[in-house]
Amino acid sequence: MTLHARLSFREHAAFKRTTDGAMAVNLHTGFCYTLNPTGAALWDLLKDGRTIGESVQALLAQYEADPVVAEADALRLCDALVSYDLAAPRAGEVP
Repeated sequence: MTLHARLSFREHAAFKRTTDGAMAVNLHTGFCYTLNPTGAALWDLLKDGRTIGESVQALLAQYEADPVVAEADALRLCDALVSYDLAAPRAGEVP
């Protein structure tokens, strides 16, 4: 997965905000993935069609963080969302 990738969220992925972030649930498997507030914000940005890199830049404009760490964390989260079948790289995109 690269910072240039965009994700498509699976139809069987349910997302619900909580008081301390969000829950993403794979409705086929019942697997629940907990997202902290930053992870939930990243989900929203990605769902709007931004690349991972664009999403990280938007978050860095809101939060004080090391850009290298933020990029690595975002890529790790996106890899997890794909591995749990909650999202997939968009068709024609290089993962």
